[in-house]
Amino acid sequence: MGIFFVVFEVICIMVSWLFAKRIVKERWLGAKRMLWAEDETMDINEMRQIAECIFNDEKANVKNCSVTRKFEDEIITEVIVETERKKFSYKGKNDETIINKAWTEDWAILYFSLKTWAVIHVFTFLIITVMLLIF
Repeated sequence: MGIFFVVFEVICIMVSWLFAKRIVKERWLGAKRMLWAEDETMDINEMRQIAECIFNDEKANVKNCSVTRKFEDEIITEVIVETERKKFSYKGKNDETIINKAWTEDWAILYFSLKTWAVIHVFTFLIITVMLLIF
C-alpha cells in the first residue's frame, strides 16, 4: 500500500508540473492576469532620475507611476517611485532599494503546479470518500 502512495504522488507531481508549465507558457487561466517581469515599461534609470529630482526638490516628469515622499522635520528623507511591477526606494546617493513585484515564469510554474496538485488531492479525497460510503 505504501509503494502505491509513493507512485501516485510522483505521478501527481509530474502531471501538475507539466500542466502548470503549459498554463504559464500559453498564459491560460489565472496566468493571463498575473503581472509578468519582462513586461516592464519603465526603466530603473528613469525611476532613479524621478526619485533624485523629487529628493532634491526639483521638477520631475512623472508618468505611469506613483510617487510617495516621506518627511522628517519637513525634510524629505525617502522617495518611493512605484509602478505595477517595480518599487524603487531612494534615500540618498548610495541608499537605493529595488523590489520586483512581478512574477517570473519559474515562480509561476511552481505556483500553478502546487495549485493543481492540491486540486488533484481534493478530488482524490472526494472519490475515496464516496467509494467508502458506497461499499
